[in-house]
Amino acid sequence: MRIEQFFHIARAACAVANVDAVTVFGSNAILPWLNEKGIRDMRQFLDLPYISRELDLCVGDGTDDTLNTLVDGAIGELSQFDETFGVYAHPNPLTGLFHAPSSWTSRMRRTQEPVSRITIIVPHYADLTVSKLVAGRAKDMEFARRARKVFDVSMQQIKDLLHEYLQEVPAYKTAALNHLSIFEHHDNVKFPKAPVPKKSFENACQEGALSHERSPRMQERDAVEME
Repeated sequence: MRIEQFFHIARAACAVANVDAVTVFGSNAILPWLNEKGIRDMRQFLDLPYISRELDLCVGDGTDDTLNTLVDGAIGELSQFDETFGVYAHPNPLTGLFHAPSSWTSRMRRTQEPVSRITIIVPHYADLTVSKLVAGRAKDMEFARRARKVFDVSMQQIKDLLHEYLQEVPAYKTAALNHLSIFEHHDNVKFPKAPVPKKSFENACQEGALSHERSPRMQERDAVEME
């Protein structure tokens, strides 16, 4: 996903829900932070197999889940929006999905989308890192490793935020501390790359469609552009 696609999805989500603010979480929420370092594309941050086409978000103040349902139908996975642009919104409430201490709101950043001027809220990269460590999948661990390197996040800060979160949500303690231990021991070792299907690699690089083959509609569009 590119920063332009990030803004496009956020703008579309607010338009569908008729709100002027959206909170973005998940791996692609780091894009505004990366953009400040001149990194405008997630392919400059993560290996291709670890990159997601979805933008995890919550519209409005997060109290009305019907808005998220509305957004999902309009610009979610397999929607016309997804079919056309190769990326999509994945609307959900923050509760239970974003694994960071409640103090994350004191570190979050508010960004104005440059076209519509809507407000986009993104967590601090340290909180995104902690959330990924709690999840603990291979792609999450790789995200945490890259974020720590790019933003020079100290291991002590990660530990402090993780322990703060586990005091609030102790159910994740055993798994999260195990993930932290693995992360510490492999901090300077590259995690294995996930295999990239040869058939879809070229399409993914050209359009950012990372897990779907190109649809007939997109093939027709390519044919027109090549003429």
